[in-house]
Amino acid sequence: MRTMIFTVLCGIAACVVAGPTVSNVTMPETFFAKTVPISYELSGGPAIVTLDILTNGVSIGADKVVTVSGDVNRKVESGAGKTIVWEAYQDWPNQKIREPIVQAKVTAWALDNPPDVMVVDLISKSNIAFYASFDSLPGGGVTNELYKTDKLVMRKIPAGGTVFSMGNATGSGAAKSHFVAFTNDFYIGVYEVTQKQLFNVSGQRGTSSFAESENADILPCDLLPFGHNTGESWSIRDYRYSASIYPQGVGRFGNKSYLGAFCRHSGLAFDLPTGAQWEFACRAGTSTSYNNGSNDAASMDGLGWYGGNSGSAPHPVGLKSSNAFGLYDMHGNVWESVIDWAYSSAQNPYTAYDVNPMGPVSEANDLKERRGGCYLSDATSCRSVSRSNIWVFNNTTQGSGFRLWAPARMW
Repeated sequence: MRTMIFTVLCGIAACVVAGPTVSNVTMPETFFAKTVPISYELSGGPAIVTLDILTNGVSIGADKVVTVSGDVNRKVESGAGKTIVWEAYQDWPNQKIREPIVQAKVTAWALDNPPDVMVVDLISKSNIAFYASFDSLPGGGVTNELYKTDKLVMRKIPAGGTVFSMGNATGSGAAKSHFVAFTNDFYIGVYEVTQKQLFNVSGQRGTSSFAESENADILPCDLLPFGHNTGESWSIRDYRYSASIYPQGVGRFGNKSYLGAFCRHSGLAFDLPTGAQWEFACRAGTSTSYNNGSNDAASMDGLGWYGGNSGSAPHPVGLKSSNAFGLYDMHGNVWESVIDWAYSSAQNPYTAYDVNPMGPVSEANDLKERRGGCYLSDATSCRSVSRSNIWVFNNTTQGSGFRLWAPARMW
């Protein structure tokens, strides 16, 4: 069951229900005001708070409520006297703020059901913001280069309580069609981790082939090893911190783990997605080879960078079409490491129905799984179902990067 979201409009009393609730919302009547102060009271525990503005009960649009500050778009503790400042003239110029025509809608999101979009500041530590949609993001939306360099934007994937068909009917082994269920939603990066994002938290660019390339800051990280057998060199997760010992959401990694660097900077329990989570996020409701609803290999030209259009090099993230969840480059550009160990012929690759699967419980031939294909792959290797393997130790295979995962339960 999903946690309810509670909202209150100016002048309308709040319902008495369990969980975080907003009441006593006030917004002064103003004419062509530059800034508009909004106050409210939050009760029932801490919550993540977002703001919308309505005219005659209809939103003026999330893109017109982006320049806001105060007790909004973040975790807010319970109490009275909470304030939001909206730069109305900048977002929505030449408008009269008159009740009851114009109303403030303040929404309290329970911490176990946060908003759809999370943004992590990669310059300032432990600075996390939340937004109800991509349209609410400052700077013109998710395609702003800021969200590929100094900030990290993640999308909540509505997986909890769902069942989907993973793999396909013509696949074999782990790729053969079977049902997978999830008990929780999760966040996943809108983009593959870029060189600048990684540098901001670790001081490493994670590549030796394209660090000096044009637009290097917004190229996906490349040549990333999953782990090292000594722990003395940088790697993605560090094989010693296996999922069976440190499951998703624990956030405990070595000092030279890229995941550990993101965890320490943000205070969040970042990790890699499982293979099942990755495929669910990639498909975004489709059951076809590619997440635009097509089985035609020619679809790759519009979806991602692969051997047929890349010129044998990675390209800046986010230049091709996104899927229905708003995720870019799920097909091609770089292979994306997942937690799962690779299946071997000696292991049962699937069951008819799995719940929150994480792949084999033990390694086979020290191989980890990767998904999505890369700029050197053919189109078939970039399908939603496709996978490849990478040796877990010290392997800097060309075209190997990652996309971040985080639990959709805050604090």
